[in-house]
Amino acid sequence: MERLAELAARSADGFVRVRWQLDEEHRQSVDRDAIRTMFGAAADLKLEPRIVPVVRSRAQGISLETTVQAKLHRWCELASVDASSVLDRLQLLETGDADSIAASVLAGIDGTPAPATVTDTLACVGSDVQTLVSDPMACVAPVSTGASSTALSWLEDDLFAA
Repeated sequence: MERLAELAARSADGFVRVRWQLDEEHRQSVDRDAIRTMFGAAADLKLEPRIVPVVRSRAQGISLETTVQAKLHRWCELASVDASSVLDRLQLLETGDADSIAASVLAGIDGTPAPATVTDTLACVGSDVQTLVSDPMACVAPVSTGASSTALSWLEDDLFAA
């Protein structure tokens, strides 16, 4: 601003064009009214800002990968993120059902053990198919979530009923 004040003093009764260039994030930091006030004695004043847009680079090489796992692994490399935990979550999303994923997340929050999952049930099915045919509920273990028996199921009950 000191340099502008110096130039303003020398440019009385002249035609002045003030140009500046700055990043998009800082566009509000220029006080146009202060510049107009400094060059008030000029015959004509033009303010010409040049705003440089923010350029965000895409993660290179992701589009060249053929599988979702490879794309996610590549993104983890570029973003400096531990790939093993992210890939585990992806596999959980691909293979698990919504109920077992929600139950494991809630169990992690509550600190209670996660209820039986589809994988546990399939292990039971593989061990004794004849038992499952005669009694379909034989492999299903009762699930205790630590809540009372009157608690509403978020999936099946009307949670907003009065």
